[in-house]
Amino acid sequence: MAMSHQRIAQNADALRADLRYGSKLIDWLDRQNVEYAYVGQGQHGTWNIRIHLPAKLRQVFGIEREVLVVATGFDTIQPRLFNLIAEQLRPPSVESDMCILVGGKWNPHQWADEEKGLGFNVILLKKDELQSGEAPNMASVLASHLARVDHFEFVRPLNNKAAFFGRSQDIRRIQGLLAQGQHVGVFGLKKAGKSSLVNRIALELREAGWPVIQIDLQREGTDADNLRSLLLKRTLDEADRAGVVNRRLAGSQAIDAVSRKRGSWADQLDFALSLHRNANGILIVLDEVDLLLPGRTFESETTTTAQLATIGVLQQLRGLMDELHNNPARKSPVLLTAGTDADLFGSSFIEGRPNPLWAMVDFHYLGPLDLTETTEMVRTLGHRSGLNFADSQVIAQLFQDYGGHPLVTRTACSSIHRRVKAQDIPYFVSTHDVLRVAKRPGPKTAPQLARDIPQQFMALFPEEASILQPILDGSRDRIDPDDVPYAVEYGILDALGRLRLGILRKG
Repeated sequence: MAMSHQRIAQNADALRADLRYGSKLIDWLDRQNVEYAYVGQGQHGTWNIRIHLPAKLRQVFGIEREVLVVATGFDTIQPRLFNLIAEQLRPPSVESDMCILVGGKWNPHQWADEEKGLGFNVILLKKDELQSGEAPNMASVLASHLARVDHFEFVRPLNNKAAFFGRSQDIRRIQGLLAQGQHVGVFGLKKAGKSSLVNRIALELREAGWPVIQIDLQREGTDADNLRSLLLKRTLDEADRAGVVNRRLAGSQAIDAVSRKRGSWADQLDFALSLHRNANGILIVLDEVDLLLPGRTFESETTTTAQLATIGVLQQLRGLMDELHNNPARKSPVLLTAGTDADLFGSSFIEGRPNPLWAMVDFHYLGPLDLTETTEMVRTLGHRSGLNFADSQVIAQLFQDYGGHPLVTRTACSSIHRRVKAQDIPYFVSTHDVLRVAKRPGPKTAPQLARDIPQQFMALFPEEASILQPILDGSRDRIDPDDVPYAVEYGILDALGRLRLGILRKG
């Protein structure tokens, strides 16, 4: 229900009285000729204002919905503030990609990376500039921020739905398998988006009432005892979070029990899992799982022995899950893993020994985005970064050059953003911009990253490397896709056996 003009005026007066710079803020907004849709007090001493920009600014910046302005008295940014903002951006009438945040002497560079992960722009308006009368106009505030924050330049795994693009078919298939009790392994090249995908699936299943036990082996290590402890502690923590126990079950006590008597670990975990018998499902996520393959870490000279011991932990876990799966009174966890190399589950022998994890998971290979998904990613991130990709020929050129590989495509767009100045925002990207990026030499450029992709692939699949080489060196235009099935799965070739990364044909 729309707020009346009288109520807006009353609340604006209350804001003026509550915040020291309140009168200056309302006066500044009035000078920008905005139309107020809402003014109200939020949580933790914040004020929320929703405005319609004047017609000229809406047209220039492509902003049609209400813009959220959050005014605070804070001198520091707390994570909970971003959570409050995200809630206020949910209504369909509100522009979900941006918020103008008014407050203290914050350095916007301090939260730039976090902002990219949030999936919306946090545009700073400083209260001291409002009080001194030196605050720039709305157009300058928007343009300077969009030029400063490059949402394409983000290489960490994503944990926010608003920052995630595409993969709807992948998500549906994996969630369907997990719901049927099938373990799933997601495999793809480095920076293909594996961790972001499993994070997204874990988030959706948690929202659907599943406890999620999530472990990143790259960050938390591959030690066997540590993995036992983490699995046990986080299963208990999930029970505490869900409120399925009357008193807090101290994870440290269970961990102590593990260290005293390793053989009791499976029984301890069995008990912890039994606390979730009424959950909709139980998900265990292991990221960077191929670090368990011998020779894949640099922790010590005895990594092979250590990694085999950790594989033994997963063997115990597999046995427990199989036992629970056959017990109609219990809920059995399902395993979701992510990694580059599928040998942990695909090879029948590891280091000359029978592999106890062989054929444990359903293999899901993560290839590039399709054209529709690429278009959504590029245009949405472009909007957040002040770049307009409305020209479909520009998207087509990006897709032709980089084949929908997310990191390479984003790197190319980031190169365009770096050349744009604030006074040029919003910048309408042309095919000339894309072609200029394709000619740019040097490390970490889009062309170099594109060249790295088939090299990564051939190191993983040497049996396909010799077949693939003629198309990479230009002596052939097409290869029978049945001869190199993994090259198609991983997005080196398209379904017809042609090179998907067109930029590689440009030398």
